[in-house]
Amino acid sequence: MYLLDGVVIPHVTGVLAPLESYFGVPASALEYASERGKLVHLATQMLDEGDLDEDSIDPVIAPFLAAYRQFKADAAPEWTGIEERVLNEDHHYAGTLDRRGVLRAIKGSPRVIVDLKCVAQLSPATGVQLSAYSAAVPDKKKYRRFALQLKPNATYRLKEYKEPSDWPIFLSLLSLRNWKARHGKLRETGEGQHIQQENYTS
Repeated sequence: MYLLDGVVIPHVTGVLAPLESYFGVPASALEYASERGKLVHLATQMLDEGDLDEDSIDPVIAPFLAAYRQFKADAAPEWTGIEERVLNEDHHYAGTLDRRGVLRAIKGSPRVIVDLKCVAQLSPATGVQLSAYSAAVPDKKKYRRFALQLKPNATYRLKEYKEPSDWPIFLSLLSLRNWKARHGKLRETGEGQHIQQENYTS
């Protein structure tokens, strides 16, 4: 949940909820996957920021971190944003993108937004998620959209999303979320993250 001037505003992953179904998946499995993902995100962030204590790495996290190290060796990323909160002022939503920058080892050093995933299979919904982040970056530049799938066998997959309909789909979902909010059919959960308007202007 994101708060702007004390008011709840939509967050990207919440808006995308109708696209994902976890019917039949035990709650314990979902909780385990969520916690593992948070730890992987934290470890990769600390690695990028030079704060990682190598002795603190959990064996469960180690192969995912190894996959991320290999990606860094192959793609030579230069990040300008790490776990970066972004705000789209026109459409009034916020989110936290995993990485923003350039991939220096890829031809043309493309400007990219990358979302880290620890899932068994990438979802088309990730393209919709990335389109929302792309439309909210503070510099308003055009970014190519990638998911970085980190696997438990210490390998990775970098997948680009190019579907033009991703952004219109997100806007449709945002409209649905806002309609539900207006008619009292929406529940916002989670700890509030306060957003400063001035942090998102270039």
